[in-house]
Amino acid sequence: MITKESLKDLYIRPADETDLWDLAEIHRSCWQEAFTGILEPAYLDNLTPDHEAEMWQRRFRSKSFMKSLHVADHHGFTVGYLVARPSVRNGEGAGISEWMEISEFYVCPTYWRMGVGSKMMELVGGTILANGYDKACLWALRDAESSRLFYENNGWSLDEKVRGRTDVGSQEVGLVRYTLEM
Repeated sequence: MITKESLKDLYIRPADETDLWDLAEIHRSCWQEAFTGILEPAYLDNLTPDHEAEMWQRRFRSKSFMKSLHVADHHGFTVGYLVARPSVRNGEGAGISEWMEISEFYVCPTYWRMGVGSKMMELVGGTILANGYDKACLWALRDAESSRLFYENNGWSLDEKVRGRTDVGSQEVGLVRYTLEM
């Protein structure tokens, strides 16, 4: 059980092969919990442990992806993960990146509303600065209200000017961009 006191023991570390199944389960359970009612049920139902493990095995073969993948570790248990790397879109457009982009940020649903995500966000700030950036961005599903509220409560600002779209399965969904300046 994570308590406010034990959150001080949470740290971010590079992911390794032993994290594969934990990452697959965190990703699957987060999508199925957070995006029910937003994404098509058939798509969410297809996120099986085997499907997710296959995806993560492919990801683990990519050296560039592995450099950007970090897990939240609490007493030897992987409780969340994030992908942080220089933004290929420079926050929104092309060019030399001045932005760090958080392309994935997930906490195991078992640990939602226990302070894990906020502690991870606090640690992300150090990661951003340590990599020489003072600006960061992330994209959220427009209709994922609880995720968006979490980002706003942790210091991220909605960029009213920038909107996007992406395909998830056969469904087109709206995206909004959040920014953070250190």
